[in-house]
Amino acid sequence: YWTVKDHSVVVPEGGIPVVRNSPEWFARLRTAKYMIVNMYQPLFHPDIDGQVIIETFHGYPFKQMGRPHWVNMQFSQARVESYVRRAKEWDYLVSPARYATPFLTRDFVYDGAVLEIGYPRNDVLQSDQAAEIRAATRASLGVSDSQTAILYAPTFRDYLSEDDHRASMGDFFDAATLSQTLGPDYVVLIRGHAFHARTSERPETADHIVDVTDYPDPADLYLAADTAVLDYSSLRFDFAVTGKPMIFLVPDLELYQDTRGWLLDYPPTAPGPLLRTTAEVASAISRLDEVVEEYAVAYDTFRKEFIDLEDGKASQRLVDAVFVPRGDAPALPG
Repeated sequence: YWTVKDHSVVVPEGGIPVVRNSPEWFARLRTAKYMIVNMYQPLFHPDIDGQVIIETFHGYPFKQMGRPHWVNMQFSQARVESYVRRAKEWDYLVSPARYATPFLTRDFVYDGAVLEIGYPRNDVLQSDQAAEIRAATRASLGVSDSQTAILYAPTFRDYLSEDDHRASMGDFFDAATLSQTLGPDYVVLIRGHAFHARTSERPETADHIVDVTDYPDPADLYLAADTAVLDYSSLRFDFAVTGKPMIFLVPDLELYQDTRGWLLDYPPTAPGPLLRTTAEVASAISRLDEVVEEYAVAYDTFRKEFIDLEDGKASQRLVDAVFVPRGDAPALPG
């Protein structure tokens, strides 16, 4: 069963959609043997005896998160306590990498079982279906085989937020200028953060500029793209599984660090040029082969340091650890 906001949401083959807050949804929450979440189970959900909750998270740890972030955002004590309580009810926490585990357990105040296995959601990026998904996604977005697809996928800024779940995208990136500079052989795909999607704002589209903020599965977009323009989003860790070049548009680098903060030094986690303007982005993309060569060592080091568990087999390791009888489960890596 898959939780969906409405029946317009397509779930994977074999899945059964259940609309959030419907009677059936409440019934499934109560009776499901396993619950897989990427943030928190609902506030009202009780700790049900025999139910197994698997926390997969929704991004690689990089930005300030968990208790330090809640305190920084001045969340109420009751709200913080509710997060801590729900974390204690997780039976398994999926960690994508060795570096990530201590951050996740510390900042989310979790002392239960950790599965350090990589992210199951990224397996598709190295699957036998990857080429087929790439072709189908590009076709659905109007990107021809001869065109270069550029994915722009920024994170939200706390200092541009309306509240703690909505934010303006800002004007850091000028898609029209980039498109005009590079010409018709390039298509710009703009993927707003979930916080951006909850506002009434949407990027302006035109020939060769496509708003993919509401596209259901970002993994399809990673496969469809030929390069990405990113910033502080943990999406860069996922995109790096593809091995495709990344460019970083970070005009507010110092301000972002001061207002949000991060867990790691930023440059080693951004294996590409750190740029300030759209014009610089256009220049970098126009000489992409040179950029790839210039940052090859940094990219390779990044992949070894942060995403070495992303081998396309994380889902199998999760199944082996949780769903296979204990005596038959193979040992996890590391």
